[in-house]
Amino acid sequence: MNLINRLIPGRSIQAKLAGAIIVITASCLTFACTTFWLNNRRITRKNFDKIVSGVMEMISINSIASLYFEDSDAAREILLSLKAGSDLIEGAALYQADGHLFATYVRPENRSEDLFFPGLVRSEGKMVEKSRAIITREVRFKGATVGYLLFRMDMTGYHRQLAWYSVQALVIAILSVLLGIFISLYLKRQLLGPVSHLVDTVKQISREKEFSIRARGASNDEIGDLINGFNEMIGEIQKRDHELERQRVGLEDQVSTRTRDLTGANRELKRLNLELSRANSAKSDFLSRMSHELKTPLNGIIGYTKLLMKGDSDLGDMETERLSVVLQCGEHLLLMINDILDFSKIEAGKFEIKNIPFDLAPFVRTTAEMARSKAREKGLPIVIDMDQGVSSRVTGDYQRIRQVLLNLLSNAVKFTDQGKIVLGVMPVGNRIRFSVTDTGIGIPEKDMKAIFKAFAQVGSVCRKSEGTGLGLAISLHLVGLMDARLCVESVVGKGSRFWFDIVLPPQAQAPHLLAPDLVASPGDLFLPSLPTPPPGPVMATLRARTDMGDIAGIRCWCGENMENYPEYSAFFALTEKLAREFKINDINRLISVTTGTATEMEQHENHIGGG
Repeated sequence: MNLINRLIPGRSIQAKLAGAIIVITASCLTFACTTFWLNNRRITRKNFDKIVSGVMEMISINSIASLYFEDSDAAREILLSLKAGSDLIEGAALYQADGHLFATYVRPENRSEDLFFPGLVRSEGKMVEKSRAIITREVRFKGATVGYLLFRMDMTGYHRQLAWYSVQALVIAILSVLLGIFISLYLKRQLLGPVSHLVDTVKQISREKEFSIRARGASNDEIGDLINGFNEMIGEIQKRDHELERQRVGLEDQVSTRTRDLTGANRELKRLNLELSRANSAKSDFLSRMSHELKTPLNGIIGYTKLLMKGDSDLGDMETERLSVVLQCGEHLLLMINDILDFSKIEAGKFEIKNIPFDLAPFVRTTAEMARSKAREKGLPIVIDMDQGVSSRVTGDYQRIRQVLLNLLSNAVKFTDQGKIVLGVMPVGNRIRFSVTDTGIGIPEKDMKAIFKAFAQVGSVCRKSEGTGLGLAISLHLVGLMDARLCVESVVGKGSRFWFDIVLPPQAQAPHLLAPDLVASPGDLFLPSLPTPPPGPVMATLRARTDMGDIAGIRCWCGENMENYPEYSAFFALTEKLAREFKINDINRLISVTTGTATEMEQHENHIGGG
């Protein structure tokens, strides 16, 4: 059937059936006629060879004596006996044992033709030329060759007989094909007539969409079963159409009613969403404003508390201990306010990533130093493991990266009692991997997902009280904004490891964390105009940390306040540069110059450096 489909593509089943019958009939007849022709050819050839072989055998025996005694007249008489034989032999010749011509015979009706006999024959053989053949045979007597007999054969009759066999086979094939066509037409009407009617009925139903039409029945065979099954199917479809139409009318009424209800519900939902959006916006604004308002006096409390705790203060042990509690509470409250502010920004969708050039190696050292103050209280070293293959000059949001790393380092310090904490930096493909590894208590498998949820904490009660439970939630969001993923692996009792891989494109020139307009030369920092200092309570914290020589605290103070007080970014940038260069004296002079507490302004000449 696949062959028929290829030979007659896109035609009806009637044409395919007729074609199949014709192809099968023609193939069978071709095989039969070819077999018939080949068999007749073989028989004819066999008869021809038998006749020739018999005649030559007879002539050879009769001509032995004439050849042996060299009697040419007797030899010619023997050859003349061929006249009464088959007309296939045009002529014959006898040759002596040395191969010379001895006697010849030519059929009378062929004497006008120039029959050619070789002058010398010394072997048996057969040669065919067009419609003639020359056959040579030895004449032997007592095992010795006494001569040769040559027949010249006319093959025209033989070929004519073969041609007649071919004509017979062709006529039989043509008649058989015509008979096959007649049979196929008859079968098409008898067998495929009902099928054609069924096809026409299907087309009519498909065209008019009228399911009341039925196909006419046929005989009780497979085709009749097909037509009856089709009629039953159409009747079932008609019933279902009536049922669907009835349900459609009912559904239209229900949809109309539901649409009115949904329209009212949508209006109410929009109103509630608008109120919720306004409430969230008001909450975010409130938290942002309140955190700024709370941080300003809180920084003052922390600063003045540190001033009171200076070594030259005349305080007793009890007072110093109480002030230490006040300082710890203030710093803890400041951390909670910062976390709440960041979380409110996350909810409001106001967090943005800024790509700023910076030097990676000093950045890592500074970040580790900012976390060492807490680590020293527990006797924990913070080790930096920075791969030499990491590009130092990169571009990225170093403030957000530092915020994530400080959160991870703070957690590592909080949950580690002994051992060490490792801050790792290494290249991973086209990204840079930051990791924090500790030897703390570890995280149970069941708490792995909970630690990244807002306000979720794991661990002991005393450790839970040290944070808000927002640090990892904020870090997870920040890392996601930098197109990365915060990962963790932990073993209970052995420690934990947090890491993230971010893209930090390298820079061709050395970057600066400070604003470019403040940098005048590699060695010194000049002030074209004095930067405006932040409010007094904020400056009090800077003075306290400067007096104690707390470089890490100064840099942390700059980072926190640069975000909270962007209008004083020039002052924070300059202070951070001086702290990064460990120029405590220059920071003291900067405080004096900008707050107007210097005794001689002319001594500074607007130049701070060399401290």
